[in-house]
Amino acid sequence: MLKNTGKLYKFTILILCISFISSCTTKNRQRVLVYQINDNYFPLEKNCVERVYLREDKPMFYLNDNIIIELDNKKGCVQKFSKFINANIGKQMHISFNGNDIIPATKIVSEMNFDRGIFSQAVSKKEVALEIVKAYAN
Repeated sequence: MLKNTGKLYKFTILILCISFISSCTTKNRQRVLVYQINDNYFPLEKNCVERVYLREDKPMFYLNDNIIIELDNKKGCVQKFSKFINANIGKQMHISFNGNDIIPATKIVSEMNFDRGIFSQAVSKKEVALEIVKAYAN
């Protein structure tokens, strides 16, 4: 009986240590938008984004809330993002924030032009859109 108690004690300590370590690494993870096409990922890092804000003038035909994202042209971010999208025409793209999809998967049907590095991103829930704006502001 004492042998089992010792093993149970060690096992409990091990589980607690693993939980503590994993919670520390999760807290430090950046909350960014991640674009996924098949097994390819493009995290929209904060250093590539100049500004994110909620689109206030929501026309009636918009089904979702939208955020406006301004990319940093100086760091080559616009070109990298454009290349990632345009190399995958005809494929399904998933867009997530903090590990959760922000809209249902969508198909890329044509090239996207990011001349000025500004684009509109649909978000299903306004609360999530506000979280995204807040995450990029910090």
